Amino acid sequence: MPTLEMAAFAMRHPKFISFLKNIMSKPIAEETVIEISITRPGEDAVSSNIKIDKKDIALLEKLKNMKK
Repeated sequence: MPTLEMAAFAMRHPKFISFLKNIMSKPIAEETVIEISITRPGEDAVSSNIKIDKKDIALLEKLKNMKK
């Protein structure tokens, strides 16, 4: 059951929630690239990425299932 904080976050950021639902609706396949970027006010963006290999898939599925 979602917490009040999670529900409020979803109300403030519906596009992000839709994005997460979309990417989590399918398994993460080997060779998938996950990239994250953070831009703080007044600073340049910092980003990093990983390419998923076979050893990563089981952990990603466990993380995905934590929401259930």
